Amino acid sequence: MDCYYHDETAAVAVCRSCGKGLCHACGVDVEHGLACPGCEENARQLIAYLAGHMKLGATGTSIIRASRGTTLIQGAFVALSGVGLGLLLYPTAGMFLGVVFVLYGGFLIRLGLRVPKEDQESSDT
Repeated sequence: MDCYYHDETAAVAVCRSCGKGLCHACGVDVEHGLACPGCEENARQLIAYLAGHMKLGATGTSIIRASRGTTLIQGAFVALSGVGLGLLLYPTAGMFLGVVFVLYGGFLIRLGLRVPKEDQESSDT
């Protein structure tokens, strides 16, 4: 890729805002990359916007990890409800509903066990 402004010069980076190729002479340093002289402010705003969303990603991860206990409790409740329904509806074909509840509860428990514990987060990095 060649520099957008200097056809004979090889590009060393891409503008963070518009994506044009830039050489050393054309690129303006905007913290985490280069930008065109006209795109400097847009690139800074884009970098700040992306940095804010990356922080939200970490928050979402902690929410998922905190949901481990809730998922396990829900799975146990659904499975036990299925056992109760199965015993209550035993002689009838409605017992199938109890089996479905037990299977779904088991699925929720397995799903909850797959989510890492919160204290494992620091050991994973």
